[in-house]
Amino acid sequence: MARFDEPPVRRRSLLVGLALTVFLVGGWLDRSEIGQRSLGPTRRLLVISDAGPVVVTTGSAITVTHRDSWLLSRPEIEIAEGPNETVVRTRCTGFTPCRSTLSVTVPSGIELVVVASQGGAHIEDFEGQVTVFSGSADGLVTLGPLSGTARVVAGGGTVEGFGLSLGELDVEVVDARVRLEFVQAPSALSIRGGRGSTELSLPVDEYEVGVSTTKTLDVDIESTPGASRTVNIVTEGSVRAWLTKP
Repeated sequence: MARFDEPPVRRRSLLVGLALTVFLVGGWLDRSEIGQRSLGPTRRLLVISDAGPVVVTTGSAITVTHRDSWLLSRPEIEIAEGPNETVVRTRCTGFTPCRSTLSVTVPSGIELVVVASQGGAHIEDFEGQVTVFSGSADGLVTLGPLSGTARVVAGGGTVEGFGLSLGELDVEVVDARVRLEFVQAPSALSIRGGRGSTELSLPVDEYEVGVSTTKTLDVDIESTPGASRTVNIVTEGSVRAWLTKP
């Protein structure tokens, strides 16, 4: 009977822990904010996100929108502007979870560098020089439509590109899947991968093709030695490539 009149320490601790959990989860759901800033022109934009995905689209000027949610400490955003380089960085500063999704508009023609350690990156409707580093194992990198030149280095997430008009594209992945669809023939395409599969669709044209893989190979593209357009694929995964008519 005494245990009903005076709850033991363990039972009391469980009740306190449950109440604290409800409070913290409620705080996580309630603590959110959206902010936006307009930035001046620059030659190079470096976007670094340690707290969530990055989405980049074309606009007449540079704007940064951050959608933040947090448990106890809100994400921190740092912006350093300059005519030659502007740096935008978001990160979690405390020991509790937080998340910040960056939506950035940029004018075409500038150099764009995105470093996304969490959540991947999406680059759309951009013309210029693009470099994407993605360190997240499940962070999806999507490109397109894009024109200009691009380089992608992905630690583990899938790399996908659609509606590509890039003159040059260099893709390097660890063990992720690569899927690319070009609507205009690239002058130079290089893919270096691990055990993930590679799928490639190219417009009808002449290409000098080099493929090395230890798995299934299905390349329906005739290699033309000395062609001005080159395709090089080195991977441990399966490769499937084909030509498409306009």
